[in-house]
Amino acid sequence: MTDDLPRIGRTRLPDTVASLLEDKILQGDWHPGRRLPSEPDLGLQLGVSRSVVRDAMKTLATRGLVEVRQGVGTVVAQPSSDAYTDAILVLLRRSKLTVGQVLEAREVIETGLAGFAASRRTGDDCGRMRNCFEDYRRAVDATDWALAQRKHTEFHLSILTAVQAPALEILLLPMQSIVLAAPLPPILDDKALWEVPLHEKILSAIERADAEAAREAVIEHFAFRHSPLYADALAQLSRYESGDNNTRAEGGLQPKLYDGR
Repeated sequence: MTDDLPRIGRTRLPDTVASLLEDKILQGDWHPGRRLPSEPDLGLQLGVSRSVVRDAMKTLATRGLVEVRQGVGTVVAQPSSDAYTDAILVLLRRSKLTVGQVLEAREVIETGLAGFAASRRTGDDCGRMRNCFEDYRRAVDATDWALAQRKHTEFHLSILTAVQAPALEILLLPMQSIVLAAPLPPILDDKALWEVPLHEKILSAIERADAEAAREAVIEHFAFRHSPLYADALAQLSRYESGDNNTRAEGGLQPKLYDGR
């Protein structure tokens, strides 16, 4: 099998090989699911040692571009935001940002998103958001806080989808999955602290295509940031942990705590 790869000198670093193979993937020459040549074959084609190829593959795996499948070998991975998400997580964990500061950023983002969603949403978007909200409401009514956490995330991310900006969705989806994480309500079983009516107020404004009302509803929702009830929790440093593959598939991340908002 020939892949029209140029030979490179032995003195070149593994990141040169990684860059070359990355270009093949990003340009679409190697499609998701395609099995890559073996390390010896790639080394022979490129004129480098097997160890150089192995290091390059590790780099590509870290970037989420390839994965090793049992009994198959190394294949081109499906597009994923995992590497992007992990980079944001590392930055947050190394920062001195508090939970309150992360929530402030989320308020700024979601206030704008709600206004655009109200102006651009389709009938299908409204149906999707309504279903997500009803799932969230039922989970809170059932005091199933783990389910409420997931359904809350789905509701807020459905607003991002309703903005009808695919590029923005790619950029913000991993970030939103992270900033949706924050401390649990001070009184977990107090359903009022989960603010179901305020979520419905946001949804209703978007359904009516009232951009200003949608933005105001989001600001009202985030007024809890100024409540003494949350002062201690919001003063904590933000700490997030990435989950395993199953966790990512269900909603992205494993925060230390979650506020259910």
